[in-house]
Amino acid sequence: MSSASTAALHVRTGPAAKAHPGVPLGAYILGALRQHAASALDIPAQVDSLSGRELSFPEMLRQSVQAAEGWRALGLGSGDTLAVFAFNNHHLYPAFFGAVLEGITVAIVKHSTAEELRGFLEKCGPKAILTEPSSLDVTLSVAGPRGLDLLHVVTADGALDVPQRDGDRVLTTRDLLARGAAADPAAYRPASVVDPKEHIAFLSFSSGTSGLPKMVRLSDYSFTMTLLFMTDWLVRPGDRVFITSQLAWITGLAFTLTCTVVGATRVFGWYDASASEVDWFGTLQRHRISTWFLAPPGLTLLAAEARARRARGQEVPMGSVRALLTSGTGLHADAQRHFAEVLDTPVVQWYGITEVGIVSSDGLPARPGSVGRLAPGVQLRLVDVESGLDIAAPNVLGEVRATAESLMSGYQGHPGGPAASLADVLDEHGFYRTGDLGYLDSDGFLFLVDRMKDSLKFDGVPISPAEVEAVLVSHPAVKEAAVVGRPHPRLVDVPTAFVVRQDGAGDVSEAELQDLVKDRLSYEKWLRGGVFFRDDIPKLTNGKVDRRALKDWLKTLPVPDCEL
Repeated sequence: MSSASTAALHVRTGPAAKAHPGVPLGAYILGALRQHAASALDIPAQVDSLSGRELSFPEMLRQSVQAAEGWRALGLGSGDTLAVFAFNNHHLYPAFFGAVLEGITVAIVKHSTAEELRGFLEKCGPKAILTEPSSLDVTLSVAGPRGLDLLHVVTADGALDVPQRDGDRVLTTRDLLARGAAADPAAYRPASVVDPKEHIAFLSFSSGTSGLPKMVRLSDYSFTMTLLFMTDWLVRPGDRVFITSQLAWITGLAFTLTCTVVGATRVFGWYDASASEVDWFGTLQRHRISTWFLAPPGLTLLAAEARARRARGQEVPMGSVRALLTSGTGLHADAQRHFAEVLDTPVVQWYGITEVGIVSSDGLPARPGSVGRLAPGVQLRLVDVESGLDIAAPNVLGEVRATAESLMSGYQGHPGGPAASLADVLDEHGFYRTGDLGYLDSDGFLFLVDRMKDSLKFDGVPISPAEVEAVLVSHPAVKEAAVVGRPHPRLVDVPTAFVVRQDGAGDVSEAELQDLVKDRLSYEKWLRGGVFFRDDIPKLTNGKVDRRALKDWLKTLPVPDCEL
């Protein structure tokens, strides 16, 4: 990592990025599929973690090309948009890859209510929807005969029992592949894209730094640059990568395509923070998983299950797992060490933002608490929140601002209206304001402390909830914890904990946890707002803690009676 100061700027720069391959994303993916289909790579391209059903690389190539020709036969091509509204499933991926090969912009819609789905579809203006049987009713309620003028393709085998198929408006993926059945994978030519920097490959959702979820415009060029880094990181040829993130999450999208480019097996499932009935350890053992990405709340639940299994005298089979990867929020060093110890597996952090791409990543051995050094091609500044001046010294907290060749093209506007330009969302020097607070140590490792909007300020002293949460989850009777600020007219944010007890681990009291924090942390982090025990911690759709819901509940309580 190098540093350069221009006027008041202090810019850190990662290593040089790989050169772009000079072809559209579709051609890049097609080349990888052809290479692995023709090689001696004796592994499946994808596996359903529940049923064990497999799809080989030659079959993935064939079905992806058939889907591409199927989309073309249905009148979709470069310049059109396909909305994907589905959880991970066996039939989703070939249809998705076919759209990428054909140069169709893919808008990946989060699981939503009918009202939310309508808003998303109105914003991205798709010509077709790729959905699933379980989401068909809500899709048809929004885009039925009197709704948006869409063709629906449902991810299901064989004929689908739809009361009103309305001709060719409602199809199955088998119908889609049949329309491209004559396609020759060797002769197929992907869509011609004039300028990969201008062509939008994906519309992906992000929470942004404030306000409602935003639809991020990612070009062929920018996402290819992200893949060039991902393929040199911790996913290797022949690996078996467990993907439980949905395509609607940038991690799900990135790891799905990375497996295809590298020549690794995509073992897909669906992670739900409340899905305690899923035998995750059995899945890891049965499919010989090499790596798995989990957000910190998922690691918390996995560690709790590991402790519970040991208490029952059961093994925790992690022998095949080279590393557990995590991102989404900065993981405190104590929590990272705790997870690695309980799970007997290295835990590696990285830092990715939908709007920018991969900002930084750690490796093996991991440096606890750090999201690693800057990724290739990334430029980063740390800016003092109060003064707005750049920070040059190590170990000084500031807002992370970043830019890279993988930078987004802007936010999507409504069809017929302008998209938000980059100038509207970057600072005056062209850096994206992440809203994340962090610092760089003297070795160039980045540490994320908190989100600006999530951090607490107790009597003028900033507090990282993650640090207090790490102490709480170290208690054997604590399964999960979230710390937020309880409003106070003078002290502003009084640290307050919400805790889920670990089944079968004995009882734990409010006073016991308050004393634990007092013994481990400085006075401003003490839980003066109390400890509230719950059956579960509310989560957002991306698995992160819904801190706003917890704060809103605290506002209904009296002002806490506490002193310094």
